[in-house]
Amino acid sequence: MRIQTVCNELEETTLSFESIALQVGYKDASSCRKVFRKNMGLTPSEFRKRFVPQ
Repeated sequence: MRIQTVCNELEETTLSFESIALQVGYKDASSCRKVFRKNMGLTPSEFRKRFVPQ
């Protein structure tokens, strides 16, 4: 559920990944990044490049 919220925030805001990770309850962005990559198969920046129109 938290990872879906991260996806939504990456798509809908320009907040940094670190800010989003803290907002959804991770104490450390690197932990969130590892879980995100495991679940999504992309890094947060790759996700934004692929799914957010420029």
